[in-house]
Amino acid sequence: MKKLCMKDILSLIEHKQVEFRQHPLYQFLRNKNIAPRRRLAFAPCFAFFVMGFAELNQYAFREEPTDDPIQKIVNQHTYEDDCHWPWFLEDLEKLGMNYSLKFTSCLKYLWNQDNKFSRSTIYKLYKLGYKAEPIQKLAMIEAIEAIADIFLGATAEVCQELQSFSDENYPYFGQHHFTVDTSHTIYSSELKQFIENIQIPEQIETSVRAAVDEVFDIFVEFSTSLLEYAQNYSSTESLKDMSLLDEFKVLTQQNQYQVKQQIVASPIMETDALVPSNFKPLGTYLLEAGLLTSDQLTIALSEQQQNPSRLGEIVAQRGWVNQQTVEYMMEKLIIPEREIPTKSL
Repeated sequence: MKKLCMKDILSLIEHKQVEFRQHPLYQFLRNKNIAPRRRLAFAPCFAFFVMGFAELNQYAFREEPTDDPIQKIVNQHTYEDDCHWPWFLEDLEKLGMNYSLKFTSCLKYLWNQDNKFSRSTIYKLYKLGYKAEPIQKLAMIEAIEAIADIFLGATAEVCQELQSFSDENYPYFGQHHFTVDTSHTIYSSELKQFIENIQIPEQIETSVRAAVDEVFDIFVEFSTSLLEYAQNYSSTESLKDMSLLDEFKVLTQQNQYQVKQQIVASPIMETDALVPSNFKPLGTYLLEAGLLTSDQLTIALSEQQQNPSRLGEIVAQRGWVNQQTVEYMMEKLIIPEREIPTKSL
């Protein structure tokens, strides 16, 4: 009977990677009919995973001192992979998601029920990797890297869209992280050959295979939760302790330069005829906040010409923007801004 080696495990990982690529999250991330920032709406709830992943490398995978050659490979990888969190913080700032929260509100957000999936992902990986055999840790790392290639490849495309009109670089979700991840030492030709030839002791063959299966199961569940979070995202409804109005202002500042190039001169809603021409219509606000794409606005405007409905009703019926979000914008942001000139007269 042929002995199992790491080359067999890597083949298993490649097979599971092909299946993982079909997950709906990655179709969602590549859907250009959805505004780029909305596709990355899960970023705040990603925080616990990102910060926890650094500690997963430091305290679960790494083991020093060691004379085991496989553990040394694992250790080297952890040093390369536990320092990516500052890039994440930079991306949050550039995405307009560096919210101003009280410390207690921040804690409640990180540990609320909606964020449970982010925490449990790290807990499960920690449980699986802690005190595991070096070869099992290496198999886990190879599986995680295969998954990261799919995830970061998709987010890099989203960031490329953002960069096309913002000239900002997004080191965590963008091309930089993807390039770094595909350049790890374990991918060097010499080390890759060494890893492929590692013989797996018969008594742990089952556990090594099981570790790979479990890693993919964990990230399938994680990807499903990220997708649900992003799809249900309506501005800051998930951040219950933050002012919704604050987020619209942040997103508006981040997107104004894009809207200047995208907005089309068309009627936005039937009440526009009743307000001065220098007032911004609802469609402009939705574009500036990144809640609609220019293509979606064009479609909605065309439909409005055929159907005398409010723009807010049209985009809500199409599922592009939550009706409550539209009403909140009108009540708290748009109408108050339109009243300012009147009050100053």
